[in-house]
Amino acid sequence: MEESKLNNKTVELLEYDKIKEILKGCAVSDLGKEMIDKLEPYVDINLIKKYMSETTEARAIVDITSSIPIHSLNGIKNVKQKLGKGSVLSPEDLDIIAGLLRDTQKLKVFMKNKESAAPTISQYAKSIYELDDLREEIERCIIYGSVDDKASSQLSKTRKKILILEDKIKSKLDSVLRNEKYKAYIQDAVVSQRNGRYVIPIKSEYKKNIDGDVHDKSSSGSTIFVEPAEVKKAQNELNICRIEEEKEVYIILSTLTNMVESYDRELTINIEAMVYYDYIFAKGKYSKAIDGRGVSLNTRNYINIKKGKHPLIGRIAVPLDFAVGEDYRAVVITGPNTGGKTVALKTVGLLTMMAQSGLHVTVEEDSEFAVFIDIL
Repeated sequence: MEESKLNNKTVELLEYDKIKEILKGCAVSDLGKEMIDKLEPYVDINLIKKYMSETTEARAIVDITSSIPIHSLNGIKNVKQKLGKGSVLSPEDLDIIAGLLRDTQKLKVFMKNKESAAPTISQYAKSIYELDDLREEIERCIIYGSVDDKASSQLSKTRKKILILEDKIKSKLDSVLRNEKYKAYIQDAVVSQRNGRYVIPIKSEYKKNIDGDVHDKSSSGSTIFVEPAEVKKAQNELNICRIEEEKEVYIILSTLTNMVESYDRELTINIEAMVYYDYIFAKGKYSKAIDGRGVSLNTRNYINIKKGKHPLIGRIAVPLDFAVGEDYRAVVITGPNTGGKTVALKTVGLLTMMAQSGLHVTVEEDSEFAVFIDIL
């Protein structure tokens, strides 16, 4: 895309970057904001007309509804960077992918219903891939940020076995804690875990009175945490089950990761579509916020601003009528200090930069702007 090469001093004096900062506030995603960061005035009139038309259509939709299903894309860049590098996606990563697919599907339906208001930009949604098989498989396997028991029959069996063994161990430990024989040895009647094994707290001086393995001690040394011999076999079995659970979870996540990677190209297209829609609708929202309008453009150095207002001053700005380039090519602006000469110059310059960026500007109907290679 051909852009004008404006010097930094012009950008600073006309406060074009302030417009972009406000525009960024209308975007939902960081990637959409990054796109706005790169926005500069264009010099190709056909491109400018195309982008102006997109803004006009986005504004038409924004006037209809403020509920536009744009995804925030939070975390999506990090997830994409993991693909194809041998990494296994976490449940949180997969949730991000599923969330993206849900919202891209909503956006596709939303834009299809807006064809009459936005015939051009509604067509962009046709490039979006729905990927229902991927989304449904992730939603089946990942629930509330964790691999669900029903993700596989093996995982379901293993987790049921873990629950049974945990109940068995706790029951045995509870019986030890209630046993009058051990009452004097026990520090607190509480079952806890140390190094992944269930233990009970025993007073240090009685450690030889309890048959079992010591797994930890308190900072004062007055309490030791013992795994009674009665539960050792069940504990070992439980640990084997937990290893089997980890293996099965890894297999499930690996399978889902491979599935995601097989759709890498389609996901990239979906993300790009979402970012571009975020960018377009940011322009539409900004147009509504400033009560902006699209304008005609020409390449014959003709400007005709009707009731133009400086966009950073807003509704309290004194409207400016300004025309140059038809009967005369230069204008001399005179007047007393604080009379508005500088504001008038800045208004013409900034509105021109905005129009050449495909943005709506704060003018009345039938205003017209010329396309310039540079603004001084």
